Amino acid sequence: MRYPGATWIPSPNFGYPRGTHGQLKARIDSVDKSGEFWHSQAGRQSVTIGMFQNPATEVSAHFLVPKVGKPVQMVDSNDPAWHAGGFIANVYYHGFEFEGGPLSNPSELLTPSQIAWGVKITHWLRKVHGTPTRYIRRDTLWEHNEVKNTACPSGRIPWTKVIVALGEEEDMPLNTADKTWIKNTILAQTNAALVNTDKAIAAIQRSLRGGDLPGIYVRAKGQKTVYFVEFIGGVLVRHHVQNPATYIAIGGAGTGVIEVSVAQVNKMVLGPPLPNLKV
Repeated sequence: MRYPGATWIPSPNFGYPRGTHGQLKARIDSVDKSGEFWHSQAGRQSVTIGMFQNPATEVSAHFLVPKVGKPVQMVDSNDPAWHAGGFIANVYYHGFEFEGGPLSNPSELLTPSQIAWGVKITHWLRKVHGTPTRYIRRDTLWEHNEVKNTACPSGRIPWTKVIVALGEEEDMPLNTADKTWIKNTILAQTNAALVNTDKAIAAIQRSLRGGDLPGIYVRAKGQKTVYFVEFIGGVLVRHHVQNPATYIAIGGAGTGVIEVSVAQVNKMVLGPPLPNLKV
């Protein structure tokens, strides 16, 4: 669906495989929850529009919000944009890009106009997709840096103002000690979930180092099926991969496929299969 208050400038970068419609709506309907990632464009909106219209960049977002003026919509709200760096986040959440935050001032706060448009679009998304009006940080409202190794949005989002405007109180902000504890806890839980592997934990950590598809590739001992595994919301989620060699080649997983026990595979939540990528 298209937001009536936005200018429509379509991007070719959406869906799995590219151009597939309706996947985001289907995921939202299945869990009865929608949410958004708030990103920083780190520059002028005209440049970002050009990037998102270029198939070679393989990036996009649903909405681009300038410092002043009406927003631009580049991906239909029913379709997954390529904004959060991972399949799971893209097929469950909408993506907003806010103009500003140049290299000379990366932490430039959103303007009042940007906050107002972000709130309006969020309300509209909840209404048209029929999902609960829950506005909770790290549940339905996310920053890019909370799922991927990036600075985005560089402290630009005044979440207290945003969430008050959305109609809910914000949870307590995280300090540096909290963030460090959470990262260490996630790492420890990931390690504990894979204690029966034949590879050293260091190898697993290297394979989680990043890329467009941050995660690891595993198979159960004695079985041929390969899964791509992500750590999402405290849960290991596995996705069947039909052609793992292609994904591994482009996704930055340096150690290939890791063998784990059948019991460990069964403890991972089974998510949707990855598209049959052919390049």
